[in-house]
Amino acid sequence: MREGNGRNPAAGNSFDGVAPWLRRLDPWARRSMQPGKSLSPSEESLRRRLSSGQVSPGAQHELEYLIFKTETYISHLQTIRAFLGGFIAYDAAFRAKQKKDEKQMLDQFDMCEFLFSETRDQVLKTVKQLAASAFVEDPTEKYLLFRYNVRFVLPIEQFGKFIKNVVNFHHGQPYWERVDWGLIAPCRTGDRPCDARLRREV
Repeated sequence: MREGNGRNPAAGNSFDGVAPWLRRLDPWARRSMQPGKSLSPSEESLRRRLSSGQVSPGAQHELEYLIFKTETYISHLQTIRAFLGGFIAYDAAFRAKQKKDEKQMLDQFDMCEFLFSETRDQVLKTVKQLAASAFVEDPTEKYLLFRYNVRFVLPIEQFGKFIKNVVNFHHGQPYWERVDWGLIAPCRTGDRPCDARLRREV
């Protein structure tokens, strides 16, 4: 989000499309977005093996923890897949704009908005999965849950507002919902330079 938000000089103008480096992700994103496609060929095999219950005596707790971490990671990767798909649609919309194909542009913006909404729903599903686990009482898992909220849930919610503003702008609708860029790309101690624009609310 820091690279693609248009407030990083390397990212270019967000109202003109995504940064060129994101286009290198296009083939992977398109393959992974195919309906029903697993994130990897071994995903279902891994799930079956973990759920088989074939472990040494006394190792059931470790197996349950491994299943929990695996399912959480799969859910997180599904979030990233939707997120990257949203960027691909975002870029496709601007490519259509350059070709003066308004219908294709608006269709891709609609797809972009849908995928970022799916990203938000998926990241909330992941965090609920973390919070509902019996392992959440572990201090490490509590901290990971906190960090996931700070570094994924809140930024994605705010970035979704930005995407909505861009889509609305091109649909001729109001596009000034406030976005808290400080949540999306907070300046950290040691950042050089600490870009004040990243902290500005728009």
